[in-house]
Amino acid sequence: MKKLIKTLFFCFLLIITIQGKTQSMQLSDIQACIGDTVVSPITMSAINNVGAITLYISYDTTAIKFINMFNINSLATGVLFNDVKNSAGQLLGKIAISWVTSSSGVNFSQGIFSELKFKILNGNTNLLFTPDCEIADYQSVILTVGYTNGSISVPATPFVLVQPSLYIISSQNAKITITSQNALFHNWQIKSGNNWINLQNNSDFQGVETDTLFLNNLSSITNNTLFRSKLSNECETTYSDSVTVITTALKNYENEVFTISPNPFNDHIIIQNLNSHQILELKIFQIDGKQLMIDKSIYDNNYIINNLDFLNKGIYFLEIVTDDSKDRQIYKLIKN
Repeated sequence: MKKLIKTLFFCFLLIITIQGKTQSMQLSDIQACIGDTVVSPITMSAINNVGAITLYISYDTTAIKFINMFNINSLATGVLFNDVKNSAGQLLGKIAISWVTSSSGVNFSQGIFSELKFKILNGNTNLLFTPDCEIADYQSVILTVGYTNGSISVPATPFVLVQPSLYIISSQNAKITITSQNALFHNWQIKSGNNWINLQNNSDFQGVETDTLFLNNLSSITNNTLFRSKLSNECETTYSDSVTVITTALKNYENEVFTISPNPFNDHIIIQNLNSHQILELKIFQIDGKQLMIDKSIYDNNYIINNLDFLNKGIYFLEIVTDDSKDRQIYKLIKN
């Protein structure tokens, strides 16, 4: 007898479990872009002897706009729906759906009950069945139905956390790195005339679809060439700042036109002119090509650049322009 009771009890639990799994209403998870119009289906399992359906679905009115409900199951003749407003006419972010059969109970097959159309306004929202949803049979007995919520989400905007930095590896190799976030696709680009062209991995460039671009042949790059990174996902595209590769500076000129001391330096440098040409212009650049200082005074022999203690430790480049057909000399500086 105890064994029989135990068996019946487990059968009862099994029936409840099966009913819980098979009788359900579901909303989908959808990914879209701002401005898109999307369709969220309400699907259902097979539910028999249904006499009435009352559904309430909440959403964020600042994130999406409800447009319409359509593709309603043909068995749900006369279904009513409404985007609920308060007494002041303001949307509450709650869609009410109601249906009552005019005949005996209806047996719904597994499939789509209806579809909801929304426009994406600004970001993410959940689509939630509220606790007052009910499905009853023809005798007004509330059925045990599981409700699965859904969501509408927009991919996070790709952006650059750390802008490009140029690092010299050797006389022929360098790399440009960024730190990015939320980018599904990467592509390094090179400036050609007025156009930006996507790079391809080859003997000169590697890592063109990552956060680090390797320049494997600096001699093939024209002086002052610009590079940048293109970041994108399914919805948006953004670009890093550009970085200038000064290939003449990378050669670390050594000549007898000027001497630069001290080098490495702390807070000043002395430029000694070893010929008769006048200095027309002085510029100091970061290693990534960003100009930090320009001085267009005219100098004859020696010149001291003071107050350089604001510079961080690292490598910089000094460009000197003379009156000798505006000849340009570039020197590498090291800040202690």
